Amino acid sequence: MQFHAFLNFDGASKGNPGLAGAGAVLRAVDGSVVYWLREGLGFATNNVAEYRGVILGLKYVLEKGFKHIQVQGDSKLVCMQNMAIGGIPQYL
Repeated sequence: MQFHAFLNFDGASKGNPGLAGAGAVLRAVDGSVVYWLREGLGFATNNVAEYRGVILGLKYVLEKGFKHIQVQGDSKLVCMQNMAIGGIPQYL
């Protein structure tokens, strides 16, 4: 069985660097929440927080066996750097 879902991620820091956190939400195709994750990061930059958000979510979907994931986030850095690695679509 193949699973389809959307993974939304975000991260933020109060100050840059500063106290930071990251999170991800896994949604079914109909938009309903399947699972949400969050992580306190202590003292970190905003870029670290953004990456931790996507990593947190991707680890979860891999553990649960999801095969078709559309990753969505507002971090231009994360999206553009991942496009440069293997031609991942821009909407990552």
